[in-house]
Amino acid sequence: LLVEYQNLPFHQVLFLETLGFQKEVAESKARELETLLQEHPGTGSKVQLALAPHALYSVSPALFQALKQLADRMGCRFSCHVAEVAEETRFLRDGKGEFLELLNQRKVYDPSWTPPGVSPVRYLEQLGVLGELVAIHLNCIDEEDSDRLAAHNASAVFCPGSTRWFGRKGWMPVRALLDKGMAVGLGTDSLASADSLNFLDEIRITEQLVPGLHRSEILWLATAGGNQALGLENIGVDIGREADLIGFRFRNQGEDWWDLPFDAERRQVDFSMVSGEIIFEKSTIYRRE
Repeated sequence: LLVEYQNLPFHQVLFLETLGFQKEVAESKARELETLLQEHPGTGSKVQLALAPHALYSVSPALFQALKQLADRMGCRFSCHVAEVAEETRFLRDGKGEFLELLNQRKVYDPSWTPPGVSPVRYLEQLGVLGELVAIHLNCIDEEDSDRLAAHNASAVFCPGSTRWFGRKGWMPVRALLDKGMAVGLGTDSLASADSLNFLDEIRITEQLVPGLHRSEILWLATAGGNQALGLENIGVDIGREADLIGFRFRNQGEDWWDLPFDAERRQVDFSMVSGEIIFEKSTIYRRE
């Protein structure tokens, strides 16, 4: 499958999502992922591998720590779902609720695990895995959590389509995290929890959920913010960087550039460039032979 990804023309960071709440599987899973990373280092390639323990209610502390150490050693990104729902906080507080029932149903609960009695963000800090974490969702965090995330140079990924699909009553405090200097990007979560994976839908839903953001700021989240979160600082519009660009044609005189992607009639871009090479324009696909 990795070979197929390598044949795609654009830059990718592929997060290897991992489950394993029973501590006895931590060593074997970490060893398996280390072998995969060594076989596919990503140097000079458009494909980079990254590690993603799923969440604190589905991955043991031992596996979290082993994967963080592996990510640091291999120089790859490290991500997990954090504070997506209130039930996660309850599970960490007293070890009860829907997540306990789910783990028992799947026969993967570890009775030796002790609830930490703290928020998901604080627990990640206690485990020593919060540094430079790519934190997904963050729907249920407070000011103290935000400060901890910023202090550990974590990044945030807001998933507007998933948030709306589930009918969440609260979601990531995007403005507050931006004001703390954090890199915030947009994500889709997955097609299992969204109506589409079209990124244009995500920016339009973001405007509905976070009306205090200017459209230019939302486009920053969808581009440079995500770049920062993924560690792709070598990509952009600047001397010495690889030019990965998309473009939209103006339809009406006097349009502001930041309004173009928010036009509901647009379902795709008009232009794409990867590493300075045009790969899509109008109905023509350009590929290097």
